[in-house]
Amino acid sequence: MRRWLPLALAIAAGCSDAPGRGPITSSEARDECTKSCEYEVDCLAEDQQVCVDDCVTEVVGWARHDAIATLSSCRAGLTCDEDTSSCLEKVKPVDFHRKFQDACRAGLDGCASIDIDVDCAIEYSPDSDDIGYFRFMSEPVIDELIGCFDGADCQARLDCMEAVYAERGIQL
Repeated sequence: MRRWLPLALAIAAGCSDAPGRGPITSSEARDECTKSCEYEVDCLAEDQQVCVDDCVTEVVGWARHDAIATLSSCRAGLTCDEDTSSCLEKVKPVDFHRKFQDACRAGLDGCASIDIDVDCAIEYSPDSDDIGYFRFMSEPVIDELIGCFDGADCQARLDCMEAVYAERGIQL
């Protein structure tokens, strides 16, 4: 997992005033990433411009605006001695994520014969390496991924998912 994905996911967690359920735009991401990067600048001596640019690159085109806003608000309120991972649990999945989780589990059930590195979980679990990253995805991206489970076989389904990740710039 890239270094900025947790930050990007943290930022993607929450703009309740976001129009629709589409992916965050570049200007929206820049605003949220700037807020979120305050933690990196103040607590980790990171360069703000580099942090913001990396963050924007990580989330634009696929992440939910409301999810990113939730994370950025949380991170902006942290002190340097607080753990940023506490912000991850603030991002909650919505109905289309639950639909994805069901389709993912059904679509990948029985695929044990190939190496699958997909956890269909949409909830955050502090005891797991998987942070439930699908819950950060916008509805159009989730719809595309759900369509992948119509693939003829397990490999076709995984290839489709990889194609969606590549097309949307999702770096897992």
